[in-house]
Amino acid sequence: MYSKCGCFRDADKLFQRMEMRDVFSWTAMITCYAHQGMASKSLALFESMKAENVHPYSVTFLGILTACTHAGLVEEGKYYFNSMNSDYDVKPNLEHHACMVDMFGRSGQLERAVHLIQTGQMWFKEHESGSCLCLWKVSLGACHMHKRLDLGVHSATKILDMDPNDETTHVLLSNLYSFGLWEDAIRIMKSMKDKGLKKEAGISWIEVERERHVFVAGDVCHPSRGEIYEKLEELENKCRHIGYVPMTEYVIHDVDELQKEDIIRCHSDKLAVSFGLIRGKATRVISVIKNLRVCRDCHNWMKLISLVEDREIVLRDSRRFHCFKDGKCSCGDYL
Repeated sequence: MYSKCGCFRDADKLFQRMEMRDVFSWTAMITCYAHQGMASKSLALFESMKAENVHPYSVTFLGILTACTHAGLVEEGKYYFNSMNSDYDVKPNLEHHACMVDMFGRSGQLERAVHLIQTGQMWFKEHESGSCLCLWKVSLGACHMHKRLDLGVHSATKILDMDPNDETTHVLLSNLYSFGLWEDAIRIMKSMKDKGLKKEAGISWIEVERERHVFVAGDVCHPSRGEIYEKLEELENKCRHIGYVPMTEYVIHDVDELQKEDIIRCHSDKLAVSFGLIRGKATRVISVIKNLRVCRDCHNWMKLISLVEDREIVLRDSRRFHCFKDGKCSCGDYL
């Protein structure tokens, strides 16, 4: 429970007080640190678990591979993946392969990610339905991250051959094209509209005094919107004073630079953090949940906010936790 709430310190305290630790408690703690981006702690726990003669199982290795994926530890990830069957008699399944594809993709080794999918897809076609679709989606996400149009189009084509109405694939492909090929981006969005598909809206929420407050980008409906935007402007001025520059290259709209700054300034997670700083003065930690992955601009902004406001910010996006403190993030900027 503490782990899923981002309270890794409380989770660790409880774990250290346990008199008897089985494989499930070890795995829970390994996975907790993995999702916080604290790979060294995950790997150290794994070694401690082995030293106590606790045999890892399938989910334990998911935690270890996740830790390596979120920290860019490619060689270490390969070692643990290869050791599963040979040393522990644990056969890698679809989720383990997805971790490896994600690990190669995040590190920029996209050709290796695609090769892994291609070499394993015949086995998965026979044993796990829909598996290739899952792996190609992981590949497409990595191609989008690294702006690799060639492999991105290849991955998207594979997905749409299996599922022509996949909304996320249309959006990511359009976003890839928007890095310069606007006509193609518009064509993909038109195709999406013709099929009746809708892009998932980005939302963020925060709980203050046992009440949940939900925000969308450019939110104008919240009762405290005046205070929120005033606080947001104050925070941006503080950040700019210490070197913050909006990363407008991540705005996927064909508009001028000033409009891009306006768009990126009002992302939902920035609004939620601003509200938390206004209303959550009694709490040391500002905790925000976001349904999509945090963008690099918001990530950079939150690091600076944790510094200028001397507050800790915990953001749970669709993939992992980010703990911002003293101008740094627990992920080490490895998004």
